[in-house]
Amino acid sequence: MSEAHIYEQGYRSYDGPRLGAAASVRSLAIHSVRRGLGLRRTFWAKLLPIATVVIAYVPATVFVGIAALIPDEITDELDAIPSYADYFGNITAAILLFVAVVGPEVLCSDRRNGMLGMYLASPLTRETYLLAKVLAVVPVLLLVTLGPQLLLLIGRSLVDAGPDTATDFVLVLVRSLAAGLMVSTVYTAVSLAAASLTDRRAFASAG
Repeated sequence: MSEAHIYEQGYRSYDGPRLGAAASVRSLAIHSVRRGLGLRRTFWAKLLPIATVVIAYVPATVFVGIAALIPDEITDELDAIPSYADYFGNITAAILLFVAVVGPEVLCSDRRNGMLGMYLASPLTRETYLLAKVLAVVPVLLLVTLGPQLLLLIGRSLVDAGPDTATDFVLVLVRSLAAGLMVSTVYTAVSLAAASLTDRRAFASAG
């Protein structure tokens, strides 16, 4: 049996580019987005996020189809198509499910696998670490808070059932952007707060 030998003991200094804290925040945010959506992971890690996003878009697709096929007089009388503001009520379950998946996934995993200490030993501080997580979760949540709203607005406009004038279209668009961003921000705060109390994703999701 041959003996094992270890050569070149010690550390070698890093001589590559040093991009600073901003680059670290950007890199961690991108990594967290991929983890939250299950990218570069197994199919089962992608299944729930993808299914939740699809569920959030289904009502908008149906309402656009109704607007295209049924006359306005009938849809208005039956109140078959909700307003843009009321649409959130139709996808509340999908939003909550998506929030319960994404928030704990991007926060709890760092504590469970020991990466939190590594991040805080880098140029990241507690504040910039949390900033990176917020910058990751908010855009991901926009997939289910803003995306369906834009689909509903553009789809109804294409079938001549949307805003009457260009000014009204811009007004609805701005309101949709503001509402989607506000809802995403609130749910990001709630999900990350729940995930900060435990390192187990199941408990954080339930919370």
